Amino acid sequence: MSSGRCLLNSDGASGNPTGGEVVGDGGLCLDVRGGSTVNGTPIQLYTCNHTSAQQVTYPTSNTVQVLGKCLDAANAGRANGTLVQLYDCNGTGSQTWLAQTDGALLNPQSGRCLDVPAGDTTPGAVQLQLYDCDGAAQQVWKLPPGPINGPGGLCVDVAGADPSYATPVQLYTCNQTDAQRWYTPGDGTIRVFGKCLDVSNGATAAGARVQLFDCNGSGSQTWLSRSGGALLNPQSGRCLDDPDNDEKPGDLLQIYDCDNTAAQVFRLGG
Repeated sequence: MSSGRCLLNSDGASGNPTGGEVVGDGGLCLDVRGGSTVNGTPIQLYTCNHTSAQQVTYPTSNTVQVLGKCLDAANAGRANGTLVQLYDCNGTGSQTWLAQTDGALLNPQSGRCLDVPAGDTTPGAVQLQLYDCDGAAQQVWKLPPGPINGPGGLCVDVAGADPSYATPVQLYTCNQTDAQRWYTPGDGTIRVFGKCLDVSNGATAAGARVQLFDCNGSGSQTWLSRSGGALLNPQSGRCLDDPDNDEKPGDLLQIYDCDNTAAQVFRLGG
């Protein structure tokens, strides 16, 4: 790797926001209570009904938006049990949410995750909250398929939009095609075309290429979100990487020693 790579100092993301219903515990949808746009309206789980109160966008500002406003930790709270509400978007840390490969939505300001209190899946019964991230079902949120923004504002892409197994995975201009519609089912895999992001041949060495492959439950297909935006492959102990941080369309992705540079920042969810 080149020693001239720049340390990360911003999210660097660009591209197109994804949108649709966010499905949580019990197959219920994230919902604005009563479809109200009044500041302070509770965010809840409710039966999926395709209404505007459930049409969520996750733009490159790292906000979760619905009805033109943002999901917000009430009163800038950081403690367990802080309620989550709808509020005018204001760019604060109370409205920043990062999608994780285990399905969690992390609020970095608090270090806590979006949570269904006591795992209560009665539609409309409880207001969502912040709580210690624990990987439980009440913290798994299935975002609509969408782009993964990477270095240079490019998107993670299946080369040639070829859904065959062993197709290389690259960076490419964000274009909203199916080759860039990735989703995270909450099991640590990252999927597109019904297949998984995979380290070729189960390799663990730095420089091993990344490809699309049939999902098989192996360590080559497990990815963990790290602070700063890196995607760690635990089997190898290395991170998804743009070689030499070239930031050019067509760069074939690899795994490499995790180094907290811009070449390893990938934003799930668009």
